[in-house]
Amino acid sequence: MQEAGLESLFQDVIKGFAIHNNKVAVAVSGGIDSITLLHLIINWTKKRQCPLPIALRVNHALRPESQEEAEFAVSYARELGVEESFILNWEKQNIKGNVQSQARKARYKLLTKWCKSNNVKHLLIAHHKDDQAETFLLRLERGSGIDGLSSMDCKSFLNGVCIIRLLLSFSRSEIEKYANFHCLKWVEDRSNQDLKYRRTLYRNLLKVSDNQETLTERICLTALHMKTAAKSVDALHTSRI
Repeated sequence: MQEAGLESLFQDVIKGFAIHNNKVAVAVSGGIDSITLLHLIINWTKKRQCPLPIALRVNHALRPESQEEAEFAVSYARELGVEESFILNWEKQNIKGNVQSQARKARYKLLTKWCKSNNVKHLLIAHHKDDQAETFLLRLERGSGIDGLSSMDCKSFLNGVCIIRLLLSFSRSEIEKYANFHCLKWVEDRSNQDLKYRRTLYRNLLKVSDNQETLTERICLTALHMKTAAKSVDALHTSRI
């Protein structure tokens, strides 16, 4: 794929979602994925004279550099063209068990609560194809059934807010090429290199594959088959009630 061509494909994807005249929020961590998503959606809204997106950054305050990274995310979002960007702080209690899982739940709670309070019906998340594959492997390790092994939906609802994942058709390498092509800036989360986290372990496992792109595609295809199977089981169960 040509780097400039990703924007054209992105515009084809976004046609399937009714967000043209609505304000949307984008979850912006400051990493390459969310910065790329923000850049794409800003360009899309400007060309169609739609409301500019709102950038939301959750600060979990789990690392010394968290505040600095949060400030970078909202300031760079304004530099890219958004008019509104906000930092949402996690007022965490005593953390026990899986820190990443608790942080994820808190992140979605903060993001959707802000959206509901500000009448923003759509929240864009920068999950991509590699995230899909990593999530499948994580859940496979846990012994998940067909529901857990099902692929992430491009569109879902949480706490009354529509969650949209516009990058699920794109790989991490395609996103990196686009970001470099447009000279975008981003920050690297050091925890993404820490092998004590299972997601990082599986990310590295995919990287050392002889053909990472093919392996990722096949894992995502299996996740999609699981989604189809789960829907079939649900339909069968419903028909018997």
